[in-house]
Amino acid sequence: MFRIIVSSLLIILCFNSNLYAQKTFSKKEEKLLTQKGEAYYNDEYYLKAAKIFEQLNKSNPKDLYYELMVGICYSFLNNKKESALDILLTVKSKNPNYNEVNFFLARAYAVNHQFDQAITWFNKYLSNPDLLPEDRDKARLHIANCNNAKGIVPDSLALVIENIGPPINTKYEEYVPIITPDERILIFTDRGEKSLGGKMDRSGNFDPKGEYYEDVLISYKLGDKWTDPKSIGSNINSSKHDASIAISASGNKLFTYRSSNKNEGDIYLSELKKGMWTTPSVLNSEINSESWEGSASLTSDERTLYFTSERPGGYGGRDIYKAVLKPNGQWGNVMNLGPKINTKYDEDAPFIHPDGRTLYFSSKGHNSIGGYDIFYTYLDENEWDAPSNVGYPVNTIEDDRYYVLTADGSKGYYSSAGKDDSYGGNDIYVVSPGHFGTRPILALVVGVTKVDGREAPAKIIATNLETNEYENSTVLDEKTGQFMISLIPGKKYRIAIEIEGAKTTYEYIDVESVETFVQVNHNIDLYTDEIPLTEKNILENEKSQGSSLQDKLNEQIMRVKEFASDSIEYSKIDLNKRISKLEKYNREVREASQKDKLSSGGLEAANTKPIAGLSFKVELGAFKDTNEFDLLQFTKYGKISRTLYPDGFFRYTFGPFETLKDAENFREMLIEKEPETADAFITVFVFGQRKTVEEFTEEYTLFGLEPIENALSKSEINSPPIKNIDNLPQKEDGNLLQNIELRTDPCDNYTLDAFTAFILKDIKVEANYNRLLELVGSICHPDLHFEVQIGAYRKPNNFKYDHLLSFGDPLIRNYQDEITRFTQGDFKPFGQAEVLRQQIISKGTKDAWITPFYKGKRLLMQDLVKGTYENALGLN
Repeated sequence: MFRIIVSSLLIILCFNSNLYAQKTFSKKEEKLLTQKGEAYYNDEYYLKAAKIFEQLNKSNPKDLYYELMVGICYSFLNNKKESALDILLTVKSKNPNYNEVNFFLARAYAVNHQFDQAITWFNKYLSNPDLLPEDRDKARLHIANCNNAKGIVPDSLALVIENIGPPINTKYEEYVPIITPDERILIFTDRGEKSLGGKMDRSGNFDPKGEYYEDVLISYKLGDKWTDPKSIGSNINSSKHDASIAISASGNKLFTYRSSNKNEGDIYLSELKKGMWTTPSVLNSEINSESWEGSASLTSDERTLYFTSERPGGYGGRDIYKAVLKPNGQWGNVMNLGPKINTKYDEDAPFIHPDGRTLYFSSKGHNSIGGYDIFYTYLDENEWDAPSNVGYPVNTIEDDRYYVLTADGSKGYYSSAGKDDSYGGNDIYVVSPGHFGTRPILALVVGVTKVDGREAPAKIIATNLETNEYENSTVLDEKTGQFMISLIPGKKYRIAIEIEGAKTTYEYIDVESVETFVQVNHNIDLYTDEIPLTEKNILENEKSQGSSLQDKLNEQIMRVKEFASDSIEYSKIDLNKRISKLEKYNREVREASQKDKLSSGGLEAANTKPIAGLSFKVELGAFKDTNEFDLLQFTKYGKISRTLYPDGFFRYTFGPFETLKDAENFREMLIEKEPETADAFITVFVFGQRKTVEEFTEEYTLFGLEPIENALSKSEINSPPIKNIDNLPQKEDGNLLQNIELRTDPCDNYTLDAFTAFILKDIKVEANYNRLLELVGSICHPDLHFEVQIGAYRKPNNFKYDHLLSFGDPLIRNYQDEITRFTQGDFKPFGQAEVLRQQIISKGTKDAWITPFYKGKRLLMQDLVKGTYENALGLN
């Protein structure tokens, strides 16, 4: 579209201004310079194009075409977007009747996040009856992007996005990052001074004023730093364009992309042998067609390849396909992923996680906010879930693509041209935490194989112990002997280690009950007959003293459970069966609390036993400038939360921990391993409100040793209902204990940090939802209330709700998506809304759910859990 518009703009705008143009270039020079600027623009080198049109505009300021092109190019440059809007408004005022300017003016409003204005100008552009159908469709897509952005951009995510910086990112272009599952190796595509072919013109001839062609670079992680990237080797990099697109989970197969004048682009495969990457070979014709193919991702069992193609017969533009490996070793049975994933617009850059079910990809369709956005989905019983947009600020108005995830989900890598801190064009960024939605579950085994004490190549084959079916395999590099193998939970595996000259060895591992990511470091040592018998006996004896693979797995699971709350299983709460008993209990508590006064305080009760509504965190520090804190240094010890408080400080914490002892044990461990954290201290959270231990001791009085659910009023010891009666507190004589006196109003602007403790959990899972209800059910905020949604229909007249009128007349609202929603109730605490929801479910409305509202704005529960609601409050 842009290429067509440039041509038409040149004709019309120059025609309007040539009568009074005063050029300093010769006619031939101006023509050549204009052609070069347009070529840069069409190749998306907007900075170079802008510089050329700046020269032309300066030499001939009355030529509107050059001024317009400066404005258009500026709209793609992060530090020039506001200037772009000013320039394009000026051009519009000088030539108000030229409709094409409306499109670029609308886009300038969009990149400046003035979405309503952008929609207005896109509609003005669409008012021209002579538009080509494809131009009309693209303008409508931009309007859809703006409407999507209005809902997504304000709810920015509570995560850390960092430019990976030098030595990876430079003033040139870096993109398509690919990483090994253990985050040991980073491979990416570079268009900079390390290019093997140097600078070339568009025809591939050497030109000192040309552009660097694409090359593949590789970097290794040492500690928390990346080494200076080097060329991956002349077997892969040539004098033409060479790009990396994917690496296998085993780390020894690399997919690359090449194009030429004879084909639009194909996918190639290189393998790691003797420490060198082989010359890439083109994949077969089932994968590579006469059309463009340029992105790919391989499952960890190496039997399914996801790839992108522009071949005919898709849903429109680029689509994502999958192929399976046939018994003859060739790819076949190619299948389009279907309309759940592919739209009439472009989809690209699939990444399948080693767990085999978590898929990330980029799309211009779905609910993109502009250009390519990153989405994720899950494979559930051979069906893909509806994709979810990962949100802003990961996604921007510009293109955001090539998202890849570490095996543990802690970090995501991707490239973007839409960030303000870019070193130049596309840069590589790191997202922490990296996963969205449900955290991947996987057992990753990494190590080195040795024969007679020396690194050696081997083939490792994993089979299902119960069915004897093949599951996974990897061939190790001859030079290093390093291996990685991904084991999907829910199975028992037999691992065969085959090394030439040594007897095949078997290891057994049960990962049926693994419920989180676990990485196990396990070296394999084998011995041949070349080793003298006495020495061999000694070596074998030393080997037998080490832990088995299963022992190491069990030990690692215990560590994860100790330091990560993700692995904790929570009990379920059945409100329907317990309400009447709870009401009786609550009456007894209120009566008892009026008779006695709380006489002693402190944190003794919470030292070793959980108290609902009370949690602990280990705070590392508070900073106004986030650059002062090296967050990534500590992520190996668990998830770090960064929270912005009303005093303007960002506080970095580990947790939450259920007991004071757990928090103190973690703090002591951290100080032992990282002495610079000696000033770390423990903070207490009461229903999400942060207190130091000293502040808590002064303001709160604790009495009782079992979980207590709800905050009391400011003036009296008065307990709202408790929803879990499994551990009702009792005195020795059988009477109920008094609860907690909180000397603060229960709706006094609580921070909702407790909700975000569930950001790594899927609250659609019953156990997680019940635990959420148990811990935050009593939290309330003066601007937040909850309603129970009983129905949502495009044709509301068909909805019958007479059986629910005993709960009051429903509130009926019609929203912009043309769906009418029916709700009942109006509650401050989330837990009270849940009581009504259960009663409504008991009446037969099984799909009733709770909807939060902030200052009248309808949200989703996921907004509270992700922390996007807290951002709106300025609390996180």
